[in-house]
Amino acid sequence: MLQPNHREKTVARSNSSEVQESLNIKRILSAPIEQVFAAWTNPEALAIWFRPAGFTVTTTEIDLRAGGKYLIVIQRPDKTEISHYGEYVDILAPEKLIFTWIIDNQDCGGSAGVCAETLVTIKFRRIGKSTEVQLTHERLPSKATYEGHGYGWNATLDELEQYLRKL
Repeated sequence: MLQPNHREKTVARSNSSEVQESLNIKRILSAPIEQVFAAWTNPEALAIWFRPAGFTVTTTEIDLRAGGKYLIVIQRPDKTEISHYGEYVDILAPEKLIFTWIIDNQDCGGSAGVCAETLVTIKFRRIGKSTEVQLTHERLPSKATYEGHGYGWNATLDELEQYLRKL
């Protein structure tokens, strides 16, 4: 059985001629599933934790419905901004979120000069008073974007853990 704060990562490549990376991260968080799901779907909560340490969230907009759009803008310590946006594909509260994640030449790990529509699936599973979060980020177009997003997601999930501890 996974212990709280356990991390797991795997890479899967498609058989097509174009490189497709899938990032998988699994964490067990010491918080009830409803709190964890709310942290992902409440703009005020996202504004607190959805960034690596040292960054600031400047904008959170969410239209939480299938077909609804989201925008999260984070600011680096040097004041440059990185926009994260896409569209919700499926929502099953409090068990699953699926959304597109647009890579649009963001100046961050492995994404500079890259444009692609990727897909993020987050599954939430109740484990007693804790919650397992399984994040899968598919269709990453290169090893560099895989590595950059691996760092970004893990650093952001670290901030989520800290946020949930304070509730």
